[in-house]
Amino acid sequence: MENGVIAYSELQFHIKDSDLSPHGIHSLNYPTEVLIENSRVIGGVGGELKSLIIRNSHFEGQGPQRADYVLVEDSAIHINMSKAVFAHFKNIKHIDRNSKSMGIGTAKNLVIDGCQNPLDLTLWKSHIGNLFVRNCELIDPFFEDVRVGQMQLCNVQLSLN
Repeated sequence: MENGVIAYSELQFHIKDSDLSPHGIHSLNYPTEVLIENSRVIGGVGGELKSLIIRNSHFEGQGPQRADYVLVEDSAIHINMSKAVFAHFKNIKHIDRNSKSMGIGTAKNLVIDGCQNPLDLTLWKSHIGNLFVRNCELIDPFFEDVRVGQMQLCNVQLSLN
């Protein structure tokens, strides 16, 4: 999809074996559910979502402004999200975008379980209720002006730039 736009909709949207170009999916309305499998999505998926699931894909761009559930599994990503109730990144590869780090604003629960390469994740001025990071290397800055309720790090390396 190069010129089409999907916006201002409530739907169950499944992207499979596809290549989507910039700015095609935005302003989706709750309770939209988006599933991305074996695909390449550039530009992101915006709006208020019930769920965003990304599996075995390449995803670069803006994530939802709000989501109840986000799962990114076995994927290469560079995502920015404003607010999530539960976000789980499992076995991810961070896409380096010229020192622009990924960002997460507010999350009640954030789980990062396995990174294929060093993760440049910004939690700058973020509010995280529960943060769990396992089997990952984080690149500085890690937690600048962040409020975390509970944090657990297991087999995590912290690297300075």
